[in-house]
Amino acid sequence: ASTISFMEPLSKTIKLKINYRASRTVNNNENISADTVGFSGGTFGRQIDSLSNIFNFIQSEHRPGFELQYEKEKLRITFENELNLAHLVQEDLLRGNNFDYRRTNYMPALRARYKMGKYKSLSISYRGRTNMPDPNMLQPFQNNANPLSLVVGNPNLKMGYNQNMNINLNAYSPIEGNSFYLSVYGGHNINTIGTSRVFEESGRTVSTYINL
Repeated sequence: ASTISFMEPLSKTIKLKINYRASRTVNNNENISADTVGFSGGTFGRQIDSLSNIFNFIQSEHRPGFELQYEKEKLRITFENELNLAHLVQEDLLRGNNFDYRRTNYMPALRARYKMGKYKSLSISYRGRTNMPDPNMLQPFQNNANPLSLVVGNPNLKMGYNQNMNINLNAYSPIEGNSFYLSVYGGHNINTIGTSRVFEESGRTVSTYINL
């Protein structure tokens, strides 16, 4: 991963920061199923391709963004916005089926602080962020690591988005020695990734990933 940042004052009260981040990850996932047909002593020797999975994952992210800061006397406001360009290539080495996933999301943030007095202040913050599915969640084949609990990926999963907002009020009286603090927090999730399970009569469980 690498990061590049540049900051430039636009005026006495406004500053601009430009940043760019890039990352690339390569992983390999192997789930091999084999049987004992033709082998003695319980030796597993023949690979069952229909029940096996061998994948290569290449995941890259490009995140250009900026931060704009305003500060004057009692008020300070910072606004950030970052664009997440995610690209996941999944290579199926057994079946030759390759999958290409591209997702684009915004990640805004806002922070504001107002000094109402020497010992009193009000602050507001908002932040949003994405939650990208793991590569194992996307592969559309079943994982047979546990025969009684099969897991099947979902290539149609969407990136989740989490957002939260926080409001804080602080007040202090040094003469009387009294202090007051109030905090209000709220959050909301979009396309949260969850698990759907089906219990079969044989006692086996089949699970897959879904967006809630």
